[in-house]
Amino acid sequence: MKRIKQIVIIPIVLIFGMIYSSCEGLAGLTGTEVPIILNRELEYNNEKTSNSGILDYSEDQTYKDLKKHFDSSRVISLVTLQTIEDNATNRDTWTPQISGTTAALNAVSFTDANNGTVVGNNGKILRTTNGGGTWTPQSSEATRTFWGVSFTDANTGTAVGLGSTILRTTNGGVNWTQQTSPIPADLSGVSFTDANNGTAVGWFGTILRTTNGGATWTPQTSGTTEHLYGVSFTDANTGTVVGEGGTILRTTNGGGTWTPQTSGTTEHLNGVSFTDANTGTAVGDNGTILRTTNGGASWTPQTSGTTEYLEEVSFTDANNGTAVGQKGTILRTTDGGAIWTPQTSGKTLLLYGVSFTDANNGTAVGAGGKITRFTKGGKFDIDVKFKDANDTTKVLFTTAIKNIRLSDWKILPYPIILTEDQQNTISEYLKTNSRVAYEISASKKDSPFNFKLKAQIALKTVLKIKGM
Repeated sequence: MKRIKQIVIIPIVLIFGMIYSSCEGLAGLTGTEVPIILNRELEYNNEKTSNSGILDYSEDQTYKDLKKHFDSSRVISLVTLQTIEDNATNRDTWTPQISGTTAALNAVSFTDANNGTVVGNNGKILRTTNGGGTWTPQSSEATRTFWGVSFTDANTGTAVGLGSTILRTTNGGVNWTQQTSPIPADLSGVSFTDANNGTAVGWFGTILRTTNGGATWTPQTSGTTEHLYGVSFTDANTGTVVGEGGTILRTTNGGGTWTPQTSGTTEHLNGVSFTDANTGTAVGDNGTILRTTNGGASWTPQTSGTTEYLEEVSFTDANNGTAVGQKGTILRTTDGGAIWTPQTSGKTLLLYGVSFTDANNGTAVGAGGKITRFTKGGKFDIDVKFKDANDTTKVLFTTAIKNIRLSDWKILPYPIILTEDQQNTISEYLKTNSRVAYEISASKKDSPFNFKLKAQIALKTVLKIKGM
């Protein structure tokens, strides 16, 4: 069962501020045209997805004062929807989770939004099957610190760490089996592309390779004695390793040969994430971020906006990625790193690991047993119906907003521009009616969470006045 989390939309907007926004564009009105704006505040949640009611012009004081001067026509120009805060947080929310430990957590691997494993100091292993709603400690009989973990499905994963420690599970961590490393070197990272093919890296240029799920691990020639910290493979053959002094190594034959690449930096590189054979990002000390779109033939520095050490990075596609590091640093990009935006995780504890399964769901871990979860509200369809106030079974017209992420509305109202036919329809209706009925339905699309929000609807009408 997926973790249920309330989604609340911001920001708080005063009604008068919303009305002002709705009135923009009316500066060109003549002295015989007067805007009348009616608005309602509406609430939605998983149980109540539809709101309906009456917008009554006869209750408006301007309408009352000018009624005797009305001409025969009215013009409806647009409808505005405005989200306003309910009671909680902001968009793109990082929420602390209860890990049950104060041990440093150094790496995390999720295979989908629900199933994930965290490893850390003193042999600590935690498991969730509900997106972090609960974390369950697992027993491995290992006491060494783990620095890396990689799962290829909900059941199959490998953890590596100090003292050449390698552990393997094929049942989601119910049992962990010790595997044998041929080199007595500390292991910093591991990457599997399927149940059989994986690579682990570590100190003094150590690279180990398995093609049988770790039954045997074979040392490979890295060509360096620098410590290697991060590894990312996109298929059984194609992978990249990063490490001390700006070291970057590349293979296209499963590690048969490793070719050094020019990083353009001497900063230590701690993490790397590729989404395909060509597109990848490496992060490191002093806010270093490097990007390649040609498999590492060239690496381009990006502006991180920080000098904190970055420990790990996770991309889910060419555009969407997250880097974490010292002092709780979290940086997010949605454009392949052209812009990195800082986010807050609530505390300033150092973050060591991050794993995203899609652009909207991810987990970061770090010092003091910290686990924090990223969620973003899903997309919604909003359907708006205007009806005859005297017989609400008669629909005047229907308009809609499709595939809108409500949290992306930010501070601005969202205008629904009525078509000419729709404006004519409601104008004709309002010639003989001062009340119009409405119904607004909200339906979530790709959000796995409950939702709760408040919104305002404003109907702006331009009244044509005579004899003034």
